[in-house]
Amino acid sequence: MKKFLIASAFFLSTFFLHAEEEVIDYKGMANGADFAPKWYSELTENNLKPLKKKFKIAKNEKVYFSEAEGLNLNLAKTASYLNIINMIADEENISVENITGLVPITDYWYVTENEKGEQKTYCMTVYKKINQ
Repeated sequence: MKKFLIASAFFLSTFFLHAEEEVIDYKGMANGADFAPKWYSELTENNLKPLKKKFKIAKNEKVYFSEAEGLNLNLAKTASYLNIINMIADEENISVENITGLVPITDYWYVTENEKGEQKTYCMTVYKKINQ
């Protein structure tokens, strides 16, 4: 019972913390685009098909993606890129300095603001790795 109460408290606190954030800007908002393109929505569910179709990526090409947050877009993009570099280094068992052949495909970002006026930027970056 105690574990259930702790888990419930954690869930509720997480829910209410996220409920305080409101999306105030996103990629394409100025042009009237929908909040999340299909490829992005599907990618968050780990479905690569819409992404590969939209950006004409061959089925056998390796795609890496990561989402990160930062105080602004540059920090969020950098953190996301570094996540990808670390994934590849772990996967290939090499140091990050030896990673080559990454080609940017696209990114998607959005900015939130909480009740205190603090903003965060979330950014998903997508790269493919070409063989060299």
